[in-house]
Amino acid sequence: MVRGLALAAMLAVSASACVLPSPPTLAGYDVTIRNETEAAVVLSLEAPGVPKDAAVAVGVPIDPGAGFSDHWRIPTGSGDSRLAVVRARNASGTVVYCHAFSWDELRSLGFAIRLRVMNDCR
Repeated sequence: MVRGLALAAMLAVSASACVLPSPPTLAGYDVTIRNETEAAVVLSLEAPGVPKDAAVAVGVPIDPGAGFSDHWRIPTGSGDSRLAVVRARNASGTVVYCHAFSWDELRSLGFAIRLRVMNDCR
C-alpha cells in the first residue's frame, strides 16, 4: 500500500512537471502601411499605450513604394472610441500625411494603409 502511494505521488509530480506554460499572447492585429508618395517619409504612430521607445513612436523611415508592418493594440474593436493617429513627414520635416484611424475604418481598409499626400489632422 505504501509503495502504491509512493508510486502514485511520483507519477503526479512527474506529470505536473511535464505541463508546459502557455506561450504569451499579444492581443492586437497587424497593420501594413505602404508609402505611395513620391518621397521617402518618416512614419510615426500616436496611440495610447505605444511605448515611447517603440520604432513607430520614434519614427520609421519608409522609401517610396516600400511598406512597413506593425502590431497594433489600439483601437481594440468597434466599441473602442480611441484612435490611432498615423503621421508621415518628408525629409524637411513637413507633415505630408496625417490621419486618425478608428477601428471600423482600419477594418474596412483590411488593416492596410496607403500613404498619400493628405493631412486631415488639423
